[in-house]
Amino acid sequence: MSKLDEFIQETGDTAKDLLKKEVKSLVEDMRSDSKDFLKETGDLIEGWLIRRAKGELSNTELERLIEARKYEAEQYLNTKDIQARARVERLADRLIDLITNSAIDVIF
Repeated sequence: MSKLDEFIQETGDTAKDLLKKEVKSLVEDMRSDSKDFLKETGDLIEGWLIRRAKGELSNTELERLIEARKYEAEQYLNTKDIQARARVERLADRLIDLITNSAIDVIF
């Protein structure tokens, strides 16, 4: 097997393992964070509905609380989008470094 073939095989395997690990981690982190946010949101809304049923909140107050939570959800999603993009960018940088360093080893 030529050095080029070895380079392609080893770099490809390493890159594949890196991608698999990082994408799995990213998905698991996002899923976990989302579950926590959704549970918190559900708990809040449940509490507000109970307070509304008891007459402790007016319809207007309930609507404002829900609108505020909707805004928080939009901010949460924007933050998660930024975090995911940053992780993907760091992963791309790592892959470029891996390929570059492996190529240098083959050349020299």
